[in-house]
Amino acid sequence: MQELVVNERYEIGIEPNLNRLYLEVKGCWTAPEDVPRYVDDLSDAAKRLRPGFTVVTDCTTMRPHHSDVLPVHTAAQEALMHLGLSHVAEVVPMASIRLQTRRLSETTGMLKAEFGSLAEAEAWLDQTSTS
Repeated sequence: MQELVVNERYEIGIEPNLNRLYLEVKGCWTAPEDVPRYVDDLSDAAKRLRPGFTVVTDCTTMRPHHSDVLPVHTAAQEALMHLGLSHVAEVVPMASIRLQTRRLSETTGMLKAEFGSLAEAEAWLDQTSTS
């Protein structure tokens, strides 16, 4: 995997051979100013992949985000879908995080599934992208 962005709020990497973007969301974001380049960083990474790319989102260290940040997440999902996103596999261990991420994807129409481990998430995407 090629790491593209690493900071205290998130990490972004890509695996071009799998046409896959990897996102790790960390901690609690309280304001859009916490992540000023988030949408741009995700978009820049997605542009290095082909349309139909998949995403693994690791939310294991994420904490519920403040409602002020939800428009940032919405913009990120919409940007990825515009750039050719196919499916997202989220690793979401906390129920409160699952509720928050479900509401977001329902708002944007982003196709996703939730898993308990990275291995399960990747296996599902591998199967989904070949069917």
